[in-house]
Amino acid sequence: MIMPIYIIEHLEPKLWEWSIIEYKHIAQLVGKSNCWITHLKTTNPKLRQQAKVIPQSVTKLGLSKVCVLDPEAPKMLTPLEAKKFDYFVFGGILGDHPAQKRTKKELTQQFPFLVESRNIGKVQMST
Repeated sequence: MIMPIYIIEHLEPKLWEWSIIEYKHIAQLVGKSNCWITHLKTTNPKLRQQAKVIPQSVTKLGLSKVCVLDPEAPKMLTPLEAKKFDYFVFGGILGDHPAQKRTKKELTQQFPFLVESRNIGKVQMST
């Protein structure tokens, strides 16, 4: 079985130190070749050693079999359903309370085609 690619779409105005720590941790969990960080203009050497860094937005890469992991998505991702996706996209966003639904606004709705989105349950991952 081929492991999916986990894509972090950087959506903050700058690259915070907490972002670097979280992005590196995700890359360590899934492996450098399976972790892409997109929409990141900086050439941070710390991140380039850990993951594939792409300056363009994931919405411009023309990928198929994409699932955006969105806390506001109406359907929850199941292990069986996860097998149909090649790419899982996380929004690299500092969360707000109450939630501002930024993943949907700044990522899910920005794809030029209809993209599937799923939540992963009540407890969400930080990125």
